[in-house]
Amino acid sequence: MILKKISIIIPVYNTEKYLERCLESLIKQDFKEHEYEIIVVNDGSIDNSKNIIQGYCENHTNIRLIEQKNAGVSIARNVGLKYAKSEYILFVDSDDWIAANCLRSLVAVLDENNLDMFCVGPSIPYKDNFKGNYDKKKSLSKIISGRNWLLDGEYPIGIWSYIYKKSFLDEYDLKNKNGVYCQDEEFTPRAIYYATRIMLLVNFSVYSYFIREGSITMSISEKHVFDKLEVAASLKSFSELQVDISDIVVQNHFLKKSYHLFISGLNSMLKLVDNHDMYLEYINRAKRLELYPVKYKGDDIKERLLIVIINMAPYYYLKLKKCLKVILLDNKSVTSAGII
Repeated sequence: MILKKISIIIPVYNTEKYLERCLESLIKQDFKEHEYEIIVVNDGSIDNSKNIIQGYCENHTNIRLIEQKNAGVSIARNVGLKYAKSEYILFVDSDDWIAANCLRSLVAVLDENNLDMFCVGPSIPYKDNFKGNYDKKKSLSKIISGRNWLLDGEYPIGIWSYIYKKSFLDEYDLKNKNGVYCQDEEFTPRAIYYATRIMLLVNFSVYSYFIREGSITMSISEKHVFDKLEVAASLKSFSELQVDISDIVVQNHFLKKSYHLFISGLNSMLKLVDNHDMYLEYINRAKRLELYPVKYKGDDIKERLLIVIINMAPYYYLKLKKCLKVILLDNKSVTSAGII
């Protein structure tokens, strides 16, 4: 079987307003249709998304529609990955888009440098026109190891920020964690840890990330809050079971990410209803997952003090933060009114 050069996997759920823009960007490429494939996984959309996809399938031989009942973006991505027959994988969200005629140059970089991962974006906030012109000598970083990039701490977390060698994903069985939000937070650090050869575009992007009201990343619910604990626990487990026991620095990196997810969930409660029972459930679940009390020591005195407070009285930390937020908002409103 002859492999395609690249498979582009798109999970779709009720994005009829943006889907055509996404698909148009994917067909306006410098590969012929037989050289690459576009796998669209319709995750139980109830709007006109399915009809839009079918229209593109009729006109383009390299576009494939896979239907499933609504199961979430993680499962949709994993299903697309299961069907992919290519050397490389790019995940694209259905409300995002990529630059025209960029794929051949990007795949050439992966080929020539034998990369496991290639960071190609994103452009945030979104832009209609991508900045600058691609220059092979000026737009590429040096090859770096995943371990070094993890410790640098500045890597994009979105799974769609990278092109992956498929054999690399297969070798380490790298898939999205099913059934949770924040799945990128769980997937990307693991992938980077295993990668031995990574490059990135420098001051240049081919991926445009669209921030819209109502998207998963812009929404906060009780499930979002508790899923942060599930992802935090998964990263903690990964550091204990997969990271070399002698590599204390990398283990600490995963422990730090786990802690930040725990705190993020705690802070997210401030944007929901003030519910003491929910808080107790959150802390109790964190205890069962061995995320609380927090074992991460902190990078500086300020963070260490915060961890001590959280371990002693997390509810009062939450109350204090909420009071400070109200005070800051009140001061802002007074200032804007011109009283001060």
